[in-house]
Amino acid sequence: MVTAEEIVNRKMITLEGNEIIAKTLRLFKETDAIIVTDKNNYQGMLLKRSLMEPKLSLQTKIHTLITHVPKISPTASLEEIARLMIENDVYHLPVISDEKPLGIVNAADIIENLMTHPVEIQPVKTFMNSKPLTINPEETLGKAITLLHQHNHPALAVVDHTDFVGMITLNEIVEKVIHPEAKIKGQAGHGDFSHYKKKIFSLTIKAIMQEEPRLTIPDTPLHEVIYFMQTSNQTNIFVGQQNHLQGLVSYKEILTHMVPPVASKTFEILFHRNTKAIEGFDKTHITQLLEEEFLQHYLHFLKTGNLHISLEQHKETKMKQHRIVCEMKLSTFRGIFYASHEGWGSENAIRNTYKAIEHQLSKAKEEDTETKHRR
Repeated sequence: MVTAEEIVNRKMITLEGNEIIAKTLRLFKETDAIIVTDKNNYQGMLLKRSLMEPKLSLQTKIHTLITHVPKISPTASLEEIARLMIENDVYHLPVISDEKPLGIVNAADIIENLMTHPVEIQPVKTFMNSKPLTINPEETLGKAITLLHQHNHPALAVVDHTDFVGMITLNEIVEKVIHPEAKIKGQAGHGDFSHYKKKIFSLTIKAIMQEEPRLTIPDTPLHEVIYFMQTSNQTNIFVGQQNHLQGLVSYKEILTHMVPPVASKTFEILFHRNTKAIEGFDKTHITQLLEEEFLQHYLHFLKTGNLHISLEQHKETKMKQHRIVCEMKLSTFRGIFYASHEGWGSENAIRNTYKAIEHQLSKAKEEDTETKHRR
């Protein structure tokens, strides 16, 4: 059995959490994930997609943007790692021993080691997501960034009416918008969203998109697609024919088919940011509320997953309750469900947010039922 220790990339990039984001921009040209430490002890991961945060500044401390992903032991199996990647929608995971980082395992290496002959010759249409995120070329860059940030997608398909005309990727945004030395058709980038985001975010998608990107035909064998992804340093490929988009395949879809998530009766609830700063917040009570009022109603449909929650307290008060903004992301094998809402007090904000996600789940269940009837 192959383990994490055998495939871990020990040439990792590490930074202390008190460093500022400005120091990472050059590094993200080389990697999609940086290990963050506190006095050489593992603290978390800084992912390239964190650069989509709307309040990002060159002076932002790294530790405020870290993602708390599962820590992998050196003896973890590839199947176990693959399931954790799928469940957390993160495709770079740290290998940790005695709180010290040994390196990073990534999805490409997991797939390479799990690939078998029957799988590699299957057509890519077997694996693809038939409903990729799309955007019109006349929409703004700000909207594209919002979609990429909310759904944790590395790319958007640019569709003009029914024609696939381009794509916009996380890498392009990092290179052309966030990097200080970058330019977008004459617009100088400063690397600080707060300084010039209104000007840049109002640009249309066509100012930054890749025109006429590769469109892989549905019957292409999977091993050819994976080879292209690895040699071109792309994390996804769009699938279709003659400018007609039919789907997208990424490491997520491939891993899901190789190692289906293990069914579980529980969801992991993860609170991000400092909940101690939220007045009156009771983690035990809120966790019980979410399990009993929300998650237990979807066990049969979703099986398992992770619920990520961020809360931000504002100065405004009503009936002695602060205005709280809640962001919630439910990651499951059915997909990612995201909502942002607010309320007076943490409990009210959380209820409003999970109710917004319930509308998405209801729609997903209806579509699933229709698909089964068509079969």
